[in-house]
Order: sequence, then C-alpha cells, then structure tokens
Amino acid sequence: MDLDRTPATIAHEIAEQTRALNHRTLDPAVYGEPGDVSEVVYALRTVVERMPQALNQASAGLRRLAEAGGIRMDDGTNPGVAAERALSALRDATGALWTVQEALVEASGPLSHMGGHLAADVEDEEAGEGAAV
Repeated sequence: MDLDRTPATIAHEIAEQTRALNHRTLDPAVYGEPGDVSEVVYALRTVVERMPQALNQASAGLRRLAEAGGIRMDDGTNPGVAAERALSALRDATGALWTVQEALVEASGPLSHMGGHLAADVEDEEAGEGAAV
C-alpha cells in the first residue's frame, strides 16, 4: 500500500480502475464461470463497504477546513453554508452506500454457491440425461 500518494490521486485511481472494469466487461462472455461473476461482485462489495469510511474522512477534512476558515468560495457565497450543504450530501451518500452494501451482501450469498458445470454434467446432458440447473 503506497500511502505517499495524495488522497485525490488514490480516489482517481479507484475511478480509473472502475472504468477499466466497465470496459473489460462490456462483453458478458468475459465471465466464463459463475465464480468469475462472484469474485467481481465480492470485490465491488468490498469497495462499497470501505467507501463510507473514506467519505467520513473526507467529511472530517472538509469540517476541519471550514472550522479553520480555510475555504473561499469562487462565487462569493458563504463558505460555511456551502460546507454544511456538502457535508449533508456526504452523509446522504454514506447512507445510500449502506443500502448498496446490503444488496451486494444479498447477491453474494447465492453467488458464493454457484459453479459451472463439471465435465460429467456436460456428458450426461449430451447423453440426454439432463444436468441439474
């Protein structure tokens, strides 16, 4: 873990890796086995589980800057009001992430039990015996 990078650099790298994942999975055939889907969903679940802490820490940084008078608004609005508005939205985002996390936990349950067909299953199906789905 390289902690010499700035928080913004790390966040940009997360965004870029998510973009890469989105491009890599445009073709659903890249998921050759159910386990491939499970691994991706579990990793994304981990990202979502860690995001509330990152947002809370960003909020703490913004709060510290606001309390120290370290914010200037380029549109002339009150920095304290703007900071409170941003902090409120960050709290809302954190709450929404809990909902996403719950859904990903729910998805992870059945995904963790899925596997592809074994060679014997395929042979049985080809012989007309039918494989379990």
